[in-house]
Amino acid sequence: MHAGTLVFAQLMEFLPRHEFHSCVRRYGGDLRPRGFSFGATGDSLSAGKKLLDTRHPAYRTVSAVRGRIQFIWKARSLPYPKPAIRLIRRDEIERLDTELSALRGELANAVEQLDHRYAELRTAVQQRLGRLFNLSDYPASLCSMPSQPTL
Repeated sequence: MHAGTLVFAQLMEFLPRHEFHSCVRRYGGDLRPRGFSFGATGDSLSAGKKLLDTRHPAYRTVSAVRGRIQFIWKARSLPYPKPAIRLIRRDEIERLDTELSALRGELANAVEQLDHRYAELRTAVQQRLGRLFNLSDYPASLCSMPSQPTL
């Protein structure tokens, strides 16, 4: 019984060490341990799959604009005890509205640019994921998604 033993450690019991090192060299792997636990206990394991390349410049542009919107929203308002409600000073409303309106347009442009590259990104992910790829994980277009971001 392997109670509390990591899955990787259990697998290594069956693989000679020299074969493991040979595989690491052949496939350019990193044999150093990482500090991950996957949030798993001894009898379970969780995993995830990356649905888009978050390093793509178009994706990063959308994330940057969205981050600026969140920063301005949180910097110019105060949390209220009820979820999803924030307090804004009356004399700041017009200024905040102007700034967020400009960023709304910038966000729409960034999403449109990402949408132009979306098919390319989806194809790259399909090649990377192989049989784990599921087309139903992806909307037909990013522009058809709800336009009001969750702050």
